[in-house]
Amino acid sequence: MVNDNVENEPYNREGLPEVKGFFMSPIVLGVLKFSQKFVILAFCLSYISLFFWLLFDGWLTEFSSLKKLWNLDPGFIFPISFQFAIFSIIGSILGCGILDIISFHKYVAIFKKFDTQHMWGYFFSPFVAAVLGIIVFALLKSGLLIFAGGISADKISETSRLGFLAIGFITGFGWYQFTKKLQGLVTKAFEVKNQKNGNQFQKIWLQL
Repeated sequence: MVNDNVENEPYNREGLPEVKGFFMSPIVLGVLKFSQKFVILAFCLSYISLFFWLLFDGWLTEFSSLKKLWNLDPGFIFPISFQFAIFSIIGSILGCGILDIISFHKYVAIFKKFDTQHMWGYFFSPFVAAVLGIIVFALLKSGLLIFAGGISADKISETSRLGFLAIGFITGFGWYQFTKKLQGLVTKAFEVKNQKNGNQFQKIWLQL
């Protein structure tokens, strides 16, 4: 009889609960592991392909698919800020997707230590990347994030499109380092300095 109370049961090296009285054959375990890896790989390749297609849709037709999705007039032109934000989001998600593929290959093919508990990170990562893409665009637009190349956020140009795509990709690929940078930015932004005229928030410039 299978023990339903597995909350305090130990987990094996595959990340699956070792339930007393339940025997899982190596064949079943192998099929289960393969299915989990296949689902993760299919998910990563699917969202990478989707946003790669959306990238060229925005590049060639100025996001005609989004116009159809939102039932907008074909002649409607999205605001400049919106277009750049979308390019930043696309770049961030693509960067995150490449990182996921590299991570998947490393743990499956090289280290051979893939754990099923890692699955949640692969499913959540594109949504986190999309939010970070918006954040980095807002930092650029507000002037808190400065680049030596001087990306213009006020007019459409190939340089600006590629610039927002590139910084989005860097943000998604290095999301862990970027969140660490944001933590430092938040700490400094709300750091209060005592001056003669009273307390004043410190203005922070984040430069790459």
